[in-house]
Formats: sequence, structure tokens, C-alpha cells
Amino acid sequence: MKKIYLLLLVLLFIQGCGTKQPKVLVNEEIDSQLKDKIEKMNRGFLRAVTSNNIGVMKKMIDTDKYEGEESFEAFFEKMHEHIESDNYTILDEYHIKNTTMGGVDTLHSINKKINSYELRYPKKSTEMFVSLILVDSFGEKVLLTIMYGRVVTGWRIAVLHIGGYTTNNKTAPELYIKSKKEFEKGHLINSMNIIFLAIDRLEPAGMYIKYDSEQKIKTHYEMVLRDTKIAYTFPLSLQDIKTQPIIFDIYPEVVDSNYCPVFRYISKIDIQDTLQLKEENIQVHERVKKIFKGVDKGSKNIAYKVLNRFPQGEFDEVKGYGFYKKNE
Repeated sequence: MKKIYLLLLVLLFIQGCGTKQPKVLVNEEIDSQLKDKIEKMNRGFLRAVTSNNIGVMKKMIDTDKYEGEESFEAFFEKMHEHIESDNYTILDEYHIKNTTMGGVDTLHSINKKINSYELRYPKKSTEMFVSLILVDSFGEKVLLTIMYGRVVTGWRIAVLHIGGYTTNNKTAPELYIKSKKEFEKGHLINSMNIIFLAIDRLEPAGMYIKYDSEQKIKTHYEMVLRDTKIAYTFPLSLQDIKTQPIIFDIYPEVVDSNYCPVFRYISKIDIQDTLQLKEENIQVHERVKKIFKGVDKGSKNIAYKVLNRFPQGEFDEVKGYGFYKKNE
């Protein structure tokens, strides 16, 4: 009996010595005065970006604790290229009081729907504030992640990251759902192109955010890629067209925030002879709609890029000619 009693005491002691969880307030739970203060800092940060004022931004950085994937100067240049204005909306905000320092901790979003995610943050200060900001960028949204740490002189930026949040005005999980629907219809090319776009938007905040559906997206990507390779063999020669053009590549392109598939093919017709190319492309378009099920149903347009020879490697820029066909 004494041994059992002592064992219980030891277990209670171990539990009492466990790491205390950080105190976290999310969105509307956060004190309004603090939210207003951070909002002014966020606005000032974005104004500095759009006005190309790196000096103002440097004053906001905690140089001792700053964490980024590249130099601050290179990061600033990237932001200046992608951010159009200082108008933004808040995805989520977190006010965190850490009980320990160092290492990385995780929080889960209060959003339990399709875009739910896990937030990973480095414990740079005992008190932190995380702003996940959605900013307009040429018809799409980019996600600006700002993590502030409280120091003696006030709030300073410790972590910065910018990444693409939407394509075709959809997030990675939303694109994944769209890709699944196309796959279920047997529209392999549509499904493949859309899941490519989803993979490209899978890490909008780099290591700091992980979507709950990440593994499902990756698994679906592998399945679609496998089935597409089984269904279609490239290069694909269109033997029933007199000039026998050869389709060798298909990839997604986004034009005016709308996705469209791009077919690249080799033609024997000189690309300077645009009238003959046009006649040939009419036939190519009709064959593409028959060969690739649903390709004319999943987007507003189909694009074609015609070359006279195969590119010799990734950086061989072969001159070509293009066509856009509007889907009915």
C-alpha cells in the first residue's frame, strides 16, 4: 500500500513539474487597445513597403532576434514587388505569453473548416503578437506573416514571411477540392493542372503554417500524376492531321486570375507563317477536346504555344507563337 501511495506522489510531482502552456488570445479575444496598436504598426509597415522606404522598416525590426529565409534587404525587395497597396484584411491574430523561451511551439487555428491550419512560431520573446495579413497582389492574395516580440523599447518585428495565398482566388485546400471534383469526372488534365496550382500555394507562410489537409493534397497530387501518366504518353503525335503536330507539354497558366491549361506542341509550319499556323491550330484544338476529356469544360480558355523545335533544356527559350481559344 505504501509503495502505491509513493508512486502516486511521484506521478503527481512529475505532472506538476510539466511545461506550462502559453497563454494565448485569438482575434476578438485580444485587448482592443493592443489590437489598435498592432494595426497601426501593420499599416505603417505596409506603407513603408509600398513607398519603398526601407529606413522606416528597419526601425521596426528586432535585429537581434530577426528570423527570415533571406537577408532583410532582399526580403524587402520581394515585398515591394508583390504588394500593391497598404490595404489589407486580417486572416488571424494571436497574442501569446510564453512560459518558456527558445524552440518552436504550435497553435491550431480556430477555423475548423477547409482552410484550417497549424501555426508554428519560434519563441523569440516572453510576449509575442502574430499577425497573418492578406494583401492584394495583382488580382490574387498574398499572405504576409509578421511576428512581433515585446522588448524593453516596445514591440519589434522578429519574424517576417511573404508567400502566395491564392491562385484563381482559391487557397491550396480549395484548389484541392476543385481538383478532386475534376478527377471524379474523369477530367485528368484539369485535375492535374489544378493540383499543380494547389501544390504551388501549399506553404503560404513557409515553415510557419501547415494546412491540416497538407498530406491529403500531396497524396492526391501523386495519384493524379500517376493516373495521367498511365492515360497519356508524351510526346503525342496527332497523326490524323496532315502536318502531324506533336504535343509535348501541358501546364497550367493563370491569366487575369483565371486558370487555363497550356498545350505546347511542335509544328512543321514556320512560325512566321501565321495564317497556316492558325489553320493547323483549329484542327489541333478540335483533337485536343476529343483526346483530353473535359479540358474544354474546366476553364474559360485553352492556350496553345507553337514551336518549330523541341527546347534543349530548361533555359532554352525557343521562339514560338501563341493562340487562345475561348471555351463555350
